[in-house]
Amino acid sequence: QVLKILIILTEMCSHDECSQEQRLLRNMKAHQVVLDLLEVPYDKADTKMSEIMQQAHKFLQNFCRGNDKNQVLLHRSLNLLLQSGNHVVEAVTLTEMFRDNYALCSKIQESEIQHFIQCIEKGRDVRYLQFLQTIMKVDEQPVKR
Repeated sequence: QVLKILIILTEMCSHDECSQEQRLLRNMKAHQVVLDLLEVPYDKADTKMSEIMQQAHKFLQNFCRGNDKNQVLLHRSLNLLLQSGNHVVEAVTLTEMFRDNYALCSKIQESEIQHFIQCIEKGRDVRYLQFLQTIMKVDEQPVKR
C-alpha cells in the first residue's frame, strides 16, 4: 500500500505544469511524511523496502523540481538526505533540490561537496558529477561561496 501511495503522489507532480499540485502537496506536508519514512531503518537486502525508498526519493525529486519553496523545504532536511545510504539516489534527489536555485547553491558547505567527491572515489557514477555541475553554475553564472 505504501508503494502505491508513493507512486500516486509522485505522478501528481511529474508533468510539466504541476506547480499547483506541488503547492497542494506542500500544504498537506506530504514531503514531511516521506522524509519521516526515509528515517525508518531497514535491511538493505529487503527488496520491497528498497523499492519503497527508491520511490520516496522519486517523489521528493518531483516535489521540488522547479519549485523554489519546495527546494527550500527539502534543504532543511539536507543531512537526512545525505545519510540515506543509497548515494546515487541521494545525488539525483539533491540535484533536483539545488537545480537553478542560486540561493541554495551558494549556501552549500564544503563538507557536503566532499561527501560527493568521496562517492566518486568509491564508485564512479555520472549522477555525482551532474550534482557537482548543478551546484557550480546557475543560469550559466558561476556560484560564489
